[in-house]
Amino acid sequence: DGYLEDWFRKACKDLPDQFPGHGKYDYSAKYQQMADYLNADVHPYVTPGAMLQDGGQLTGHGPEHIATVIRRASDLIQSKRCDLEPYETYILLMAIHMHDVGNIYGRKEHETKSREVMKKIRCIVGDDVPEHRLILKIARAHGGNVGGDHDTIGHLGYSDDILGFPIRTQLLAAILRFADELADDSSRAARFMLDTGMVPRESEVFH
Repeated sequence: DGYLEDWFRKACKDLPDQFPGHGKYDYSAKYQQMADYLNADVHPYVTPGAMLQDGGQLTGHGPEHIATVIRRASDLIQSKRCDLEPYETYILLMAIHMHDVGNIYGRKEHETKSREVMKKIRCIVGDDVPEHRLILKIARAHGGNVGGDHDTIGHLGYSDDILGFPIRTQLLAAILRFADELADDSSRAARFMLDTGMVPRESEVFH
């Protein structure tokens, strides 16, 4: 559990030159502060927020879902073909935390609304706008469409240079999207409500 996070924290300690600033910034502390804030004040309210905006009954989008996506991504990158650089791992973890938060403003086009949450946490994650844009770009690619084309990953560039570090954008987006699909298991369903007929008919298929 948490393999990606554990590896990332160790890299922050042992390989500071592999991050922007070359040790000047504590990326481990920045990530942890962001994760703690979202897990306490945002992720638990994503599903209720979507229900208030849209009605229906959304599947679980709370901290447990984020933890599951991180575990699934950890399983995927253990292949040698998917070895990530330390800074890429930070970008991926950030994108995982951001990928569903837009639902708090309503389900429709939720993948594009995460930027509103990013604005709220800039005091935590800093003011590196290119980094924020890349995180959101990777997070958005887990769903939606581009001009009607659902191949959102194909519309991304293969890589981006962020703060002097090459980031394999398509690879990170693919890991996130696949990990999110693998996290779509029965634990996200409102099982009791479904079994007792409390889930609205239009929402049953998602549970």
